[in-house]
Amino acid sequence: CPICHSDVYTHEKKPRPILTFDYLPLLPCITALYSNVEQAVITQTYCSTYATAEADPLQIQDVFDSELYKELCHTPASYRGCLLGHNHFSQPTDLALGFWADGFQLFKCGSNDC
Repeated sequence: CPICHSDVYTHEKKPRPILTFDYLPLLPCITALYSNVEQAVITQTYCSTYATAEADPLQIQDVFDSELYKELCHTPASYRGCLLGHNHFSQPTDLALGFWADGFQLFKCGSNDC
């Protein structure tokens, strides 16, 4: 690594990367999640079930505890400047997706996370 100088390839006849990222396409993951009826019901009702549970307001245990999520729930949804007539995450079919980039850089600009 040019930043921390640790090895990025194995020391074998044919060097192989020590760390790799396996790409998981989003659409097949969502399709698999909703193809099982029981899992689909759990997925669609988790947020409302979680929201009604007693939780410590000073502790974040789930994305639904975050200030940003709570703010979005009170923000009108729009597409290209046109209001859609409901707030974010107010429909039972709404799906909140999160993406975490743990230790790898998605874009050329920015800093490395060694």
